[in-house]
Amino acid sequence: MIAVDGGLGSLDDFSGIKLSNEKATVKLYQSAAPGSSLNLSKDEIPSFRNCKTQHEVEDALRRILLDRFRAYKRRGLDGIKPYARSKAEFSPGDELRSQVVADRILPERSPAFHRYAMEYPNNPPEGAIESFFWVNSVIDGLSTIALVQRMGMPLGGGGYVYIERHFYVSRSHNCLQGIGCAMEADDGAVVLYCTRTSTDQVGGFGGAAKRAVGNKIMGGRMAENFERAREVMAAAAAARDIEELEGG
Repeated sequence: MIAVDGGLGSLDDFSGIKLSNEKATVKLYQSAAPGSSLNLSKDEIPSFRNCKTQHEVEDALRRILLDRFRAYKRRGLDGIKPYARSKAEFSPGDELRSQVVADRILPERSPAFHRYAMEYPNNPPEGAIESFFWVNSVIDGLSTIALVQRMGMPLGGGGYVYIERHFYVSRSHNCLQGIGCAMEADDGAVVLYCTRTSTDQVGGFGGAAKRAVGNKIMGGRMAENFERAREVMAAAAAARDIEELEGG
């Protein structure tokens, strides 16, 4: 977890990050440049030029992760630095915002939560909760670090809406976002869920492979999101049962 106290975090929150494949990792970060396979802003790239060991690379990366977390916590999507590319920069913030704009689940089920997803950290609706953590996935033999925000909110009537947002990904793909809603039904619950992975390679086998990687990463987290929704809905159902008994 990052900033369990709800604050702006510290380097200690990232102390557990260890990068795989030392030789390849050091070379990758030493050669960082606009258009390379790393997702770094123009002002972040020089942080690695003098790194000679994996330990130095990890220290520099931890500082960047903390800075990116704090910027997002303060300014939301507008605080996400764009990735330096050989031509035009890529903005994860703009991409994530466009995904929320295109979404059809939240506007219908919870306009307030939909607005919060767009305007975070401003105007949090009553009952909304959030948590942050980092994920270290080995993709193509190299560590890929993601900064993740999870937001959720109960709905009136026992439902639950949630978002999992990978607002920074160090390599492999640009960003990732999953949006879901759980609603009560006569025989249980209905779950609506969609996920979208952004990659620079939009066509062909490479693009499909990158999107598959994103889906795999998100897939490992879906069960946690669904379990949270189940707990909220079960609590709401139990509360209604108590009210009915007391009313009777």
